[in-house]
Amino acid sequence: FEVIKGLAKTAGGNHGPLDAGIYIVRSERSGKQYIEKHIRGRDVQNGHVAREIRLSRQMQHPNVNHLVAYDISHQTSKASIILGSYEKGGLDTFIYRYREKGDFIPKAFVWKTPLYLAPALC
Repeated sequence: FEVIKGLAKTAGGNHGPLDAGIYIVRSERSGKQYIEKHIRGRDVQNGHVAREIRLSRQMQHPNVNHLVAYDISHQTSKASIILGSYEKGGLDTFIYRYREKGDFIPKAFVWKTPLYLAPALC
């Protein structure tokens, strides 16, 4: 995978669980874009990354980024998880676009979002 860019708010890490940086990457084979999450060394050593991978495999829902691949090295204590990406970005991008336009997010969207995401958590 080739790194396209680091996501501004998280590149370099420490902004979420297991986060050592989140990047948009491109597959050198297919040209498709994905999200690559780098994992902190301590989370490789204590098994948290293995748990996240196991849970990510179980989450099969169209409104959740799916697990594409992962790479864990216990020798170097480095790991990364490759997740599917959406053309229009994540929920934060959606909210940002409305804020930039000075517009409100439609009330129906606000009410429907939890309904769409809830089945992914069950």
